Amino acid sequence: MTEHHRIPSHCAARRLAALVLCGTILSPAFAPPLVHADEATAADGTIRKQQTNGEQRQKRQRQEKRKKSASPLEEIVVLGARVPQPLRRAPSAISVIDQDWIAARGVTQVSLLLRDVPGVEVSRTGPFGSQTQVRIRGSEGNHTLVLLDGIEMNDPVSGFELDFADLMTSGISRIEVLRGPQSALYGSEALGGVIDILTRLPQAPRDFALNAEGGSFGTFRIDGFAGLAGERTRAGLSAAFFRTDGVSASPSGPEKDGYRNAMVNGKLVSRPSERLEVGLVARYVDARSEFDRQDFFSGLVLDANNVRRFTGFYGRGYARLSLLGGRWTHLVAADFTDTDTDNFANGDFSGSFSGGRQKLTWQTSLRFETGPAQQRLTAALEYEHFDFRAKGPSPDSPQNQKQNDRQVSLVGEYHADLGERLDIGLGVRHDDNRTFRNDTTWRTAASWSVSEAIILHASYGTGNADPTFFERFGFFPGSFVGNPEVRPERGRGFDAGLRIAPTEGFYLDVTGFRSTLKNEIATVFDFATFTSTVENRQGKSKRRGVEVSLSWWPLFDLRLLGSYTYLKAREADGAIEVRRPTHIASLGGSWFFAGGRGDANLDIGYHGRQRDFDFSAFPAPRVPLSAYWLASAALRYRLAGPLWLTARVENLFDSRYQDVLGFNTPGIGVFGGLTARY
Repeated sequence: MTEHHRIPSHCAARRLAALVLCGTILSPAFAPPLVHADEATAADGTIRKQQTNGEQRQKRQRQEKRKKSASPLEEIVVLGARVPQPLRRAPSAISVIDQDWIAARGVTQVSLLLRDVPGVEVSRTGPFGSQTQVRIRGSEGNHTLVLLDGIEMNDPVSGFELDFADLMTSGISRIEVLRGPQSALYGSEALGGVIDILTRLPQAPRDFALNAEGGSFGTFRIDGFAGLAGERTRAGLSAAFFRTDGVSASPSGPEKDGYRNAMVNGKLVSRPSERLEVGLVARYVDARSEFDRQDFFSGLVLDANNVRRFTGFYGRGYARLSLLGGRWTHLVAADFTDTDTDNFANGDFSGSFSGGRQKLTWQTSLRFETGPAQQRLTAALEYEHFDFRAKGPSPDSPQNQKQNDRQVSLVGEYHADLGERLDIGLGVRHDDNRTFRNDTTWRTAASWSVSEAIILHASYGTGNADPTFFERFGFFPGSFVGNPEVRPERGRGFDAGLRIAPTEGFYLDVTGFRSTLKNEIATVFDFATFTSTVENRQGKSKRRGVEVSLSWWPLFDLRLLGSYTYLKAREADGAIEVRRPTHIASLGGSWFFAGGRGDANLDIGYHGRQRDFDFSAFPAPRVPLSAYWLASAALRYRLAGPLWLTARVENLFDSRYQDVLGFNTPGIGVFGGLTARY
């Protein structure tokens, strides 16, 4: 096994600063409530009365917040069906990251939050801005469908896969993760699961926030939110700018790989009448990342002056009509995605890829009763058009091309609530694709409430993943040639689990799963042409495991969230799948202190041993990557009025680790800032 080079250790002063900040973050959890400075001039009795009234008001607010987060069975979730439903009724394994946890963690990238979700594995090829893949239950990155307020974000350019490097947490209020094959409800990219992201709307008539932060690696972030809410209309605008000098992606190189990201997100929801709701969503991202190259012959990651420029626009307009007292609903939506990626080497343009997706949706859902059974029928018709464009450095470059595809899909879903204990669901989808053979996928699921505190759930589904444009037509002179004959991947999966919620402050879910994949698309090397291409593997790859999710309020002001995943993933020939650790675990806690004036968060994650390809040899063997721990700590404290102090430490243990063999990752980082909320 090759010994990896590591970046130099941080200086002792930096470590000391991190430890001091960590102590600062954790110690306020045990401090007594403080009196506001403007209250100190009043009489002693008045101070105590005002403080008591304020504490009682904050206590009631925390009680409501705790009740909401401590009783997830009563939460309304969007995933698991094509219409909202209580989590109690959801027979699939779903995890929710709420706005309170997003704010308490204080991290900048969504991928860092997803590390806390069972069944989810995150791989990043280096520092901030490096390619970041998210896999669910051992599936491929392009088997995870990502929705932003209903918009499919999966990039037609990068293999119908979302690069999570460019997805910031700014303006996001909630994340739901649905695990297991969901193609019957959501289509091709949902073979492994679905991640649904909701953006922020104002919670008061006037809702404003501004945050500025800076720290290690030359990092600076500023983001803000402005929202207005009336009786029938709510509108919110989020904007953010993030930049960092970063560290070198090459473990042996001194050249830093920086990253910047600018984002604007707007959302409008209006109800012109009691029956009609209309909405608009638009998001624009402009990102620039520097990256190093991996040498073809040695497999080593070497310093290089490479730059990637990404721009993406995501938009949606919809109208929802409710009839028969809300029992019959109709939805019409138009979605639009457009992305462009330009690459530069040593300042010279080396090529670009751009693509788009246009989608039209009509959906209707009818609720009705037959005796004690509450039932719902849902039907949907979807039309999608995709386009792909590649451009080389010159007008006559061989990689210059334009491709497109279209698909019409018909979706049907039935759900029945049979009394107060049993829920069943059945979904089916038929895809009529212009290029590939038509395909039908289906899914069935059920949940049974043994008691108020114990719920059993199970689901079984089939899925598909169409070959990407790049797999079919992609071309890099002298290195990669696409295969237009490659066939879609097919999969199926089963899971069964147990939810336990004996008290309001305790929630536990344990789910076992098993899935198979055939026609898996893999990269192969052609010795005749000395180039690589893709082909379908023979046989079936298999994945199985167990997921554990925990939410617990052991004390009134202490919230704990935990997760654990056991995964065994093997290819058709029995080889262990790369970048799929057997064990992943996390435990995080938030402590609300000083009568609600602040909170401290500590999050610790374990990423078990995994395997990756070592390209220093040919053919590349699978070699082990060491397990590692990642921890972060964060503090928020209200100084006065609307002004809050924020501080956090990333990679608290200064772990030296690699998600992908040969690519360096940042060490300990210390950050601080101020937030104003009105």
